[in-house]
Amino acid sequence: MSLLSVEQLSVAYGRTTALRAASLQLAAGEILAVVGESGSGKSSLARAVAGLVKPHSGRITLDGSDLALRPRVERRAIQMVFQDPDASLNPRHTVRFILDEPLQILAYGPAAARAERIETLLRLVQLEPALLDRRPIALSGGQKQRVAIARALAMQPRVLLADEALSALDMSTQSTLLDLFASLRRETGIAILFISHDLAAVRRLADRVCVLYRGRVVEQGDCAQVLAAPQHPYTKLLVAATIDPARALQDPAFLARLADGVSVEEETMQ
Repeated sequence: MSLLSVEQLSVAYGRTTALRAASLQLAAGEILAVVGESGSGKSSLARAVAGLVKPHSGRITLDGSDLALRPRVERRAIQMVFQDPDASLNPRHTVRFILDEPLQILAYGPAAARAERIETLLRLVQLEPALLDRRPIALSGGQKQRVAIARALAMQPRVLLADEALSALDMSTQSTLLDLFASLRRETGIAILFISHDLAAVRRLADRVCVLYRGRVVEQGDCAQVLAAPQHPYTKLLVAATIDPARALQDPAFLARLADGVSVEEETMQ
């Protein structure tokens, strides 16, 4: 049985449908990448799984249990790391407070036990204890994102949602955080849903990949296999693009090929 299962999930904002009958499975300890350009439904999928938006239809289960029927406290098993740590970390609080607050919510224990857990969290995300009394403004972009990851881990989740968690960082920092995600999986056994438009990062990190196009899952499977021999026309174009897929979707020639390549496929999915 999969740890996390998304079944025929649709998300709509008013009359706009962002996600259309999407289904995927995430096993314990697995890293599943979800790829596609802006507007493909990636973030809507992540936010629905995290409980931040209510699905229009479909079902999300954790260990076979419908999340919609579980108490809010049990949804803590799924935690999210957002794209921009400047927006997700309170600038008035120190790193110590940011990490201690979720432990207090969990009633983790007395101050000494929480302090020990904070030390463990810092070790997991490879941050120095000397940063504990600093505020986010005194940290680099990579350090801030590591604090955001540590805060998510403080809730002892089984599933970590990383929604474009690297895209606001420079290339060197992205590389070190990819190594960090791989390390976290090895050390904790956590399952990761890795939302990205960066196929190079996906190749490096993910076990499997799920491709979204216009809110639909058009292809998924073993990461190395899908990216080496894509079957869907849209996936083929993403893999063939020699530039960042997000930029490719702004290229008129690329868009013309895309329209020609996926029009028949789209008709069959209506």
